[in-house]
Amino acid sequence: MVEKKDKRIKKKIKLPSKSKVKKPKKTEYIETTQRVKKTHIIPCTNCGMEMEVDLSVITVLCGNCTMIKTIKLYGPPKGCEPKKNEGPKKPPGWHFYKEFVDKDGKVYHKGIEQPELFETMDPTVIKPKKKSKHLSIREKEEKQKEIFKEIQKNKRALHKLVKAGKNRGQKCLIKKIQSLTREVKKYIKR
Repeated sequence: MVEKKDKRIKKKIKLPSKSKVKKPKKTEYIETTQRVKKTHIIPCTNCGMEMEVDLSVITVLCGNCTMIKTIKLYGPPKGCEPKKNEGPKKPPGWHFYKEFVDKDGKVYHKGIEQPELFETMDPTVIKPKKKSKHLSIREKEEKQKEIFKEIQKNKRALHKLVKAGKNRGQKCLIKKIQSLTREVKKYIKR
């Protein structure tokens, strides 16, 4: 029998020479000539808000109080003056109403003024729309948990009726479960 020789390749790894490798230097401390500012905290003379100031300062007035005082003395800057009310405001979508009577007595039919009917009718009473409350994520999760608990309770009751062989009340429980599952879909993240 002929034995096969093991052919393994050996690679030589070159190590960097001693002259190329640098040794870490010792840490050196450099003295700086920076001044260290000495400060202290003083409350604002007007509102009491604390501010950090130089030692030479005796009293201080904060930025908010400065703005308020300058506005009181010189008035608001140009462009920041409050808007003046220009007559009665009409509700959004007033021009889509079949008939809208303004507080001044002007009568409008589908957004077009009717001068011959001026001050012949009472002003239109507008009912404000109810704003829907937006639930936070945590409130949605709590509401979802409550509904799931109620679904489980109804399922257990339905299971008891089915197990006992009673048909009375099953349809009612099934409808409740279906309506609750529809309600849960409102609160599920998508």
